[in-house]
Amino acid sequence: RAALSVLRDPRDAPILWVLLGICCTTVPMAAGMFKFAGNTRAWHLCGAAYLAFTFATFLQRFILALHYSQHRPLFLKGKQWDALNLIPPLVLCPVMGIPSGMYFLHHVIMHHGEDNGENDLSSTELYQRDSFLHFLHYWGRYVLGCGMVELPLYALRKGRYGLLAKAVGVEIVFFAMLREAFRANPTAFFWTLAMPYLLTSTALMFGNWSQHIFVDGTRPSNGYTNTYNALASFENMYNFNDGYHVLHHNNSKMHWTEFPTYYMANLAKMDKERALSFEGIGFFEIGVYVFLGKLELLAKKAVTPSDLSEKELVQLMRAPLAPG
Repeated sequence: RAALSVLRDPRDAPILWVLLGICCTTVPMAAGMFKFAGNTRAWHLCGAAYLAFTFATFLQRFILALHYSQHRPLFLKGKQWDALNLIPPLVLCPVMGIPSGMYFLHHVIMHHGEDNGENDLSSTELYQRDSFLHFLHYWGRYVLGCGMVELPLYALRKGRYGLLAKAVGVEIVFFAMLREAFRANPTAFFWTLAMPYLLTSTALMFGNWSQHIFVDGTRPSNGYTNTYNALASFENMYNFNDGYHVLHHNNSKMHWTEFPTYYMANLAKMDKERALSFEGIGFFEIGVYVFLGKLELLAKKAVTPSDLSEKELVQLMRAPLAPG
């Protein structure tokens, strides 16, 4: 009850529990690895077990907890609470494979500001989105750290000098921390920082690729036609209604608990805008289906546009896979 009293919105209690769970399990386990781990087979097995536990238990839920807490700050306003709002993006991000302090600029400012357009560093628009080779290029660009260089330059081009200063400052501290962590314990560094970065980068890039795999080239900046909704899926049951991606891109401040009611009240709008919605399948599965050329199976799971035949739905999906 005391913890809930510091939340701006009590509906975010499930997000708080995820963050507290990581603080009570993953963080002390990572600290223990740095204190005790040696370069032995037993400790590498411990590291693999640590990674498996952390990712199976928390990864997807943490990414979405971080996501919503950056769009809508989690804790109360006031200097005494500001430090709490910094814990997820600065402290927890590295052990979950995300560079410290970069998520807000990358996702909230750049991705939502550019809406998957050509100035969005994570845009899928220029790729053939049913090509695995194109995805490998997209993935490699991020994993090799191009965004760590390009993101501050993006802030500079946009005249966001405050964000530029913060990004550069955080990057300097972050890379200094990585250097010291490697010096302190290479085994712990590998399992708690290096491997999480590689795996989380893959998950983030494939997730964003899948969410923006259908982009109508005639309306690439339209939030109804450069993404889609995944209904009755794992993402919604366990990851704070993440599947309502059309709604999120059209109003990134809408609270995640409001998505289902708003969606049902706006079905006619989904049909009118030709927004794709799928039922019983998540983003990752949809991405795999597209790579395998299974658009006919996806058409069977589509619920909007509701006035199209399965053949017409396949045509509606196939054209937006081409580069814009």
